[in-house]
Amino acid sequence: MNKLTELIKRHQVVAFFVLVFAISWGLWIPSLPLIYSGKMQFLAPLLIYGAFAPGLVGIIITRIIDTGQRQGARKSQWIAFMVAWVVAAGIFVLHLVLRSKSNAPLPIMVGFSALFALAPAFVISSVFSRAQGVRNYLASLIKPPGGIRWYLIAILLLPVVRILQVAVAHTIGQEIAWRPIQATGELQIAGMVAFVFVYQFTYSNCLGEEVGWRGFALPRLQTRYSPLVASIIMGFFWALWHVPYWRAEIGSFTSMYWLFVSGSTFALSFILTWLYNRTGGSILAVGLMHVSSNLSVKLFVRFTWIWLLLMMLVALIVIVVDKMWQKLPSDNDGGLDSVPRK
Repeated sequence: MNKLTELIKRHQVVAFFVLVFAISWGLWIPSLPLIYSGKMQFLAPLLIYGAFAPGLVGIIITRIIDTGQRQGARKSQWIAFMVAWVVAAGIFVLHLVLRSKSNAPLPIMVGFSALFALAPAFVISSVFSRAQGVRNYLASLIKPPGGIRWYLIAILLLPVVRILQVAVAHTIGQEIAWRPIQATGELQIAGMVAFVFVYQFTYSNCLGEEVGWRGFALPRLQTRYSPLVASIIMGFFWALWHVPYWRAEIGSFTSMYWLFVSGSTFALSFILTWLYNRTGGSILAVGLMHVSSNLSVKLFVRFTWIWLLLMMLVALIVIVVDKMWQKLPSDNDGGLDSVPRK
């Protein structure tokens, strides 16, 4: 066990990627086709736990390598877990009801939702962990660094890019593919947007993915490489990780769809790195931007080549403005001082 711990300590990023892919793909590849075909909906919790693998693995590895003395009482962590569990379960029940995802009786929906809610509850409760390393790692979820303007940018930047996509499409006479919205009236649409935002934040764009990708892996990559190289590595593995999910979601890949989703995901990797560094290492900020990006896809405008080009343009701008090819200085590295530099 000591040898395994030492191995993980020396190769934290490698261990992270290996475990994330093993868990996510191990759950997704056999179950996703069955879930999307409607044959085995009871396997749906596997989808959630696969999506939470980055965050869960990041927390587990941090817990393993943190050999310091435990501090505080377990009571706070358990209280946080129970509160987060109830809230997250309620969010998922509302998701099932509002999105007409299930005709099952309410007790069954509550039971399934309680299973789904274990993952976000674990992440939230870990913010109050007795392990100092875990608390430091997740602190930016409840004490976000950086000014308020960065959180406004996190929420609004990519919707603005979506508006530009629509404007450019109208200018050149291209038809926009809108997703159908199951709501009527401005108030209902606003309510649906707000709820989907909360749902995506909880399951699991922020609490699952960004806790791991940007919260754990990115700062460790940036202790070795420039933000540019770190973003390239992150973008490659992040896009690759999604492949089974994308494949099951649409049934089959077309070369154009693959170009749109992988290209925009890769471009978003640079933008998220820029935001993470600008906020001094805020998981909350990158989580909000991730949610904002996915929200615009799920509710409104489908992928087009205009979106891809605009995302590439924004990525290029932040690369040039922040000179991301230069390695971060050791005394000003985006709140990464606590990360081991082995």
